[in-house]
Parts: sequence; structure tokens; C-alpha cells
Amino acid sequence: MTWRVACALVPDFVVNILSRQLPLNQRQMPLVIVEADHHRRVKDMNQAAFNEGIRHGYSSSRARALCPELICLAWQSETISHESERLVEALSLVSPIVQPLPDTYGRYWLDARGMSLLGGETAFVSRTIKTARQLGFENLRIGLADTLQMAELCALKTSVDHPFRIISTDESDMFMEQLPLDYMPIDEAMREILNALGIKHVHDLKRLPKCALTSRFGHRGARVWDDAHNLDPRRLNQTNESINLQVSMVLETPVSELGSLIFGVNQLADDLGKKLSERNLAAHCIGLTFLLEDRSESTTLLHPSRPLQTGTRLFELVRDRLERQQPELNSNVIEVRLTALETGHRDAQQIQMGTSRWDQSAVEKAMDRLSGRFDESIIYETQSQLSSRPEQKARWVPVDLHRRDNFPSPQVRPRARVIRRQIQKPAELRVKGQSLSAPDAIEINGRWHPFNAYGPERLSGDWWQSEYAYEDYRLVTQEHEVFWVRYQPADSKWTIQGWFD
Repeated sequence: MTWRVACALVPDFVVNILSRQLPLNQRQMPLVIVEADHHRRVKDMNQAAFNEGIRHGYSSSRARALCPELICLAWQSETISHESERLVEALSLVSPIVQPLPDTYGRYWLDARGMSLLGGETAFVSRTIKTARQLGFENLRIGLADTLQMAELCALKTSVDHPFRIISTDESDMFMEQLPLDYMPIDEAMREILNALGIKHVHDLKRLPKCALTSRFGHRGARVWDDAHNLDPRRLNQTNESINLQVSMVLETPVSELGSLIFGVNQLADDLGKKLSERNLAAHCIGLTFLLEDRSESTTLLHPSRPLQTGTRLFELVRDRLERQQPELNSNVIEVRLTALETGHRDAQQIQMGTSRWDQSAVEKAMDRLSGRFDESIIYETQSQLSSRPEQKARWVPVDLHRRDNFPSPQVRPRARVIRRQIQKPAELRVKGQSLSAPDAIEINGRWHPFNAYGPERLSGDWWQSEYAYEDYRLVTQEHEVFWVRYQPADSKWTIQGWFD
């Protein structure tokens, strides 16, 4: 699944919170936030103070020498943390995952996937801004893109008149190339050297080969090259916890052939599996990182078809990648790291009714591999010919014939995982077809959608009744949207319970 993530930032977050008790005319004057200890150094300031030449780290006396009418307020950690937690709680109403950016205040990452069924990304941004304003944060800015870095850059490129910016996948390269180097996470010394070489924009930086930056600046240069090409392996943590699930192995001697690392990777996978088990987590995305002799690094993202919980399955995933598609390395490997970039709460290792980890694409891939190996249909399942009592009349059919195909089956791209989103109040659906119990189209937003149906998953009713309590299906439309619907035989009613994305 393509990641879509938003970065919400509140300009002058700390200054606005600690100056709320001041009259409006004083808040518009030069104002700084200083440490509460005896040093009283400047930790934050508003734009008026910055224009007076005041900078972070100045002592309060030095700052007053530059601006005699300067207003100094003491840093209040408890008040700042409380307001930040209030904003996180409010933003959690519009996004399933909200994470504050590390080492800063007033910036938050939000999960923006699956918003096509909730009015689109523009509606999601509008809801987020409205929610923040209800708490008193009138100037919230939002950027939305495919990666965490790109979303933050989009948020920084907003203004009062245009408080949000949405960048699609196709627009990412063009947006990045137009940025000056001031927006990139580059230290002052590196920026001066690059400026002296005539490199002042990202499009100039992208022309340089990675090896040139790495040889000149070491691992910092390699990181800058990755940033310029929008290569950001970071992911939001689905447990809303900042957990460092990483294991590493330092090699005694540099290695050029990755195949010789198989046994060491096996131990890393076992160690990472133990860490996941201790926290009752499963991994949805794994980062395989090689640290090289030239101080650069190479990271490959691995997306399993189902969440991984054990070292054995982690090792199989990494081994398969090393055997089939090895990354191109410019130098010998001196260290290997495995990182659980995306984690979620651990589920039972079986497909069950209502599971949030069903991946139809992975099942179809497994069927294709088995059929390709044996050159015949070898997997069968029972198909009911009497919906109320399948044990009385059924037949064996190949798995791929079990679907209700009214049109060619859509080519579903392999996805890293599936998110189930449940509707709080299920809505009744209009259906049409040869019979009410076996429709071939559903009406959503005023349009009829043909579908492929997968299921049913049934829940038995009372023993004296001849019908099931309900039957759950997964419907895949021609637009590749997957809905979770329920049929209640007792009153012949179809309802939509949620969707998958």
C-alpha cells in the first residue's frame, strides 16, 4: 500500500501557549521564552524577536541589550506537555495514528491512508484544521505526501492564506527539486561548502552521484543524497509508542558477498522475533540496513504478505530477498541491522471471522505458486448449494472457481498489509441481482458497483432456526475497493460494516 502521511505543525507553538495570558498588543511585541534556571538562556522566540537579531542560546541580558522592550517568559515544561497532549488527543479523532515529531514541539505526524472513502484528502485536512481551531490553535498548517520527510517539507511551505499543501506521488520529484537547500536537514558547515560549489537548490544536489557526497562528507553526505531523492524508510508506529525494535551485528571483517551473511542474519531474525514477542507485537514492515566501509548505508524495505511474529518467518523473508534481489553496494559491508519499522498488536496465527489481517492478494499469490509448481488445480474447498444448511448439500470446487465472477477478476497489487476500518453505525445497502440472497451489484454514493464476493463467514443462529444469524462477505469492486458487508437471512437485509484499505 502507498503510504500517505500528513504533518501538522503549529508555528510558534511554545510561544503561543505561554503568552496566552498576555494582552494582544504585548504578544505582538518582541518576546522570548527563557530557561527557568539561573542561566536564563533563550529557548524560543517569536518572529518579532528574531527580527531584532535575537537567537537561540543567547542569555536574557544579551537579548535585552539588543531589544530593551523585550518580554521574557519562563519555560514551563508541564504546561507545554499538557497542551501538546490535548492536541494529540483531539487529532486522534481524525486519524488512527498521531505521533509527535521527536525533539520538537507543535509538530505531529498523522496517518492519512484510506481517506478516499471519507471525503478525500482535502476533506481530511479540513477536518484536522477545524479540530485544532476548536482548541484555540488558529494557525495550524498541514502538509500531506508519501513520506514523513516530504510531508514535513510540505507543511513548512504553507502560509496563512494557504494553510495546507497536498503533494501526490507524481508531483513529489518536481516539488523537491524546487526547494532551496535551507529546507534540507544539512548542518551549517556542509551548507557553506555546497554553496561555494554553486549548489543552492535540491535539483543541483540531485545531479551529484551518491559516492561523491559520501566520500566528501561520509554518512552525512549519503543521508543528504537520500533526502534529496525522497528516500525515507521511516514509518509511523501503529502502536503509538516510540519503541526501538532494532537488532544489529558488527562484522569482524568486511564482507563483499551478501550470501555469506545468511547465518548471521538468521541470528538477527531470532533476536528481533524475541523482541516482538516480548511486547506482543507483529511486524508489518522490516528495514534491512547494510552499513558500509565508506560510512554510507543502504536500506531495503521488506513488506510481508501477513504480519510477522517469529524469527523463523522473519529470516525466511530476509533470506528470500538476499537470494533473489541483492541491493547494489558501493563498498564492503561492516554491519547489518534489522529494524521493525511498522508494528501492530499481535494477532492469532489463523484466518478468522472479523480478522484485521486478511490479505486476499497473498492467498492468490500462494495459489498461483502451487498451481505453477504442479501444473494443475490441486486445492479444493466445499461450496454450499443450500445457504441455510451447507452440511446437507455441498460440492467440491477448485478455489479459484469459488468467486462470483461477472467480470474479469481485478489485478490487485500486493500490499504490505490490510487495514480494516469499521463503521460505528452500519448502514443498510441496496443490492440487485437474480435473487436478494445472491446479488451481483451494490449501490454506494448513488452508483451501482458490480463486485467479486469472497466468503461467506457465517455465525450460527439459534438451534431451532433453519437460517444463520448472519453471513459476512468481502466485496471487491471494479475500482479495487474492498468492502465488508453483512447479510441477515432472517430479514433479507444487507448492511455495510466497513471497508479495507
